[in-house]
Amino acid sequence: MPTLPAFVLAAVQPYLQTLLLWLSNLAYDKLVAKDQQQLLVKLHARLDLTAIETACAAYHHASGPGTTPTHPVPLLVRAILVGYLFNYPARQLEYQIRFNLLVKWFVGCPIWEPGPDHCTLNRFHAWVCQKQHRSFFDEVLHQVDRDFPEERLQPQIGDTFAMRANAAQESLTRLLRHTSQYLLRDLQQERPDLYAQVIAGQNYQSLLAPKGERPEPFLDDAARQARLQATVRVVIGLQERAQAAITGCPPETLSRVRLRLEDLTKILADEFALTRDAQGQVVAVKELPKDDKGTYRLGSATDRQATYRKHGEEQKDITLGYNVSLSITPKGFTREIHADTGAQPDQAGVAPLVSEQIKHQGLCPPKIIYDKAAGAGKTHALVDKASNGQTQLVAHTIAYEKRTERFTPEDFTLSEDAKTLTCPNGQTTIKFYPRQGEGRHFRFLPTQCRDCPLTDTCRGDEVKPENYRQVFISDYRDQLRAAKAYNQTEDFKADMHFRPRVERVIFMLTNYDGARRARRRGQNCADFQAKMCATARNLRLWIKQLDLRQAAQAALPVAA
Repeated sequence: MPTLPAFVLAAVQPYLQTLLLWLSNLAYDKLVAKDQQQLLVKLHARLDLTAIETACAAYHHASGPGTTPTHPVPLLVRAILVGYLFNYPARQLEYQIRFNLLVKWFVGCPIWEPGPDHCTLNRFHAWVCQKQHRSFFDEVLHQVDRDFPEERLQPQIGDTFAMRANAAQESLTRLLRHTSQYLLRDLQQERPDLYAQVIAGQNYQSLLAPKGERPEPFLDDAARQARLQATVRVVIGLQERAQAAITGCPPETLSRVRLRLEDLTKILADEFALTRDAQGQVVAVKELPKDDKGTYRLGSATDRQATYRKHGEEQKDITLGYNVSLSITPKGFTREIHADTGAQPDQAGVAPLVSEQIKHQGLCPPKIIYDKAAGAGKTHALVDKASNGQTQLVAHTIAYEKRTERFTPEDFTLSEDAKTLTCPNGQTTIKFYPRQGEGRHFRFLPTQCRDCPLTDTCRGDEVKPENYRQVFISDYRDQLRAAKAYNQTEDFKADMHFRPRVERVIFMLTNYDGARRARRRGQNCADFQAKMCATARNLRLWIKQLDLRQAAQAALPVAA
């Protein structure tokens, strides 16, 4: 039974949407008036998302009933931002938009509308990750610089942390089988005819995933090795058949199949020593010792771009995932952040921290303060090149302990043209052999060292009298000497006083902002997640610094 007469409903019907919108805005005004200290209320009043909304205006559905988005782009932009501000997964974000009035108001959704579902949010998130990878991060920094212009001129502190992959670490047997299963699946989807050719006469389903097989953790070492040996032989046979089947296909086709074949090739090369007979058949399979295995080893077929990150003094902190590098200002604003595969060395991410800021923000930091991972001369040279000499890398130089009392390369004098080396006894040599990208090996002949009073200190027992004395001179010798000289100054001590601040930011990112574990798979998604987590942290710090500045201004005495 209607509560209002029919003529009243008929009279209101043309203005119903306007009335509902008025009621929604009225309710929101009452709500916001009582929650002025909420983060979303402060961001709504201060943060301008127009540039990001314009950049994302081209978003459309790739498939479905139409290309026009069901929900307006500004709503989706704010929804993604809320998800990272409070570390909400897509389903939880959908729930918050539907039932949390403050979140609903911030994203711009009327009270009576349910808002986007998690599928819509995920599609938009994937599109932004691919098309507008840095829009949120760079635009927020632009607005921070507008309120705190002095932050652009501050030295920066850099460090790294691990982001765990959204995939389980797999044993070698499981890794080989899983990758092979992906290979067969992708081949069947892209070329069913070639798939039938590969599996003809072979029952790979029973070979790669036999039913009733005893779980690997319950096997002893002998049984585990026997299963691994059998798996390697099956995988090699599958790899050869698949490679022969796709030979002759255009290079631009079968991209996923080719990637899986590359993965199998890398796993076999990194993990095993294969012995073949005269006909090319594998007759022996031996797992390589731990120290002889390849670099950038794959750890999961689910996320093929995740590798093992080894950290700590004894390399015991091992994480399958990504190595995230970041640089912050002394106040804690993250100026640059990027995710590399886990096996990427820490020092390899230092120069990109500078070059990416120059490229995307037009900013070249005066200093970047790092730990001893960046203490090598090569790292100093790369930073100097990336910044065109404008950024100084400050780090503890890597100290190599002298194993003997022999002279080190520092005891030899290099000429200005870097073509002549002089030993402590005054003998010179012009014989050198370059080592690509690293330096030169200078050699002193036995005749030059004969009857030398410094023989015991120079050659010792390691170099026989009839052999030449070889000295390696690094191409980055000058950069390392300059760094060592600066490290003896008071300015270096003052710079290192800021170093612990980056650990606090890393703790916040990994424990509160969701940067410890990747939500999606692939390096591009991990990098986007790291940037969005840093954006959320920058927004919180921005509002906090604005409140502190406002409180400080209010505490000043009013001028007469």
